[in-house]
Amino acid sequence: MPHSNEFVDFLLEQMQSGGLNATELRAKRMFGGYGIYFGEQMFALVADEVLYFKVADNNRAAFSQRGLPAFCYERNGKPCHLSYHEAPAEVLDEPDAMRSWANAAIDAARMASHNKNSKHR
Repeated sequence: MPHSNEFVDFLLEQMQSGGLNATELRAKRMFGGYGIYFGEQMFALVADEVLYFKVADNNRAAFSQRGLPAFCYERNGKPCHLSYHEAPAEVLDEPDAMRSWANAAIDAARMASHNKNSKHR
């Protein structure tokens, strides 16, 4: 599905220049923001011009050490935190940082998908 957001386009370009395969990378509008996918895995989201990466056991410590906040929205009048945390600022300027953080988020999304599928067997 096509999208039109300059910030999302910029992020996709940064991810590609960081080494992510352009044919596997796409953005999809959702809930007033965007999901960013690598293949079938949603590994990042963009809300209010902020990039958030998927978090799991493989990369949780890196986000915690930096105090990067979780994505949170309000549902039924209560805060709902998702397993996506704000990306560090350097990913916007440094292709190596983008590659490292994005790849860890892709791995986190794969782990979450695997764990989810294992529970349903």
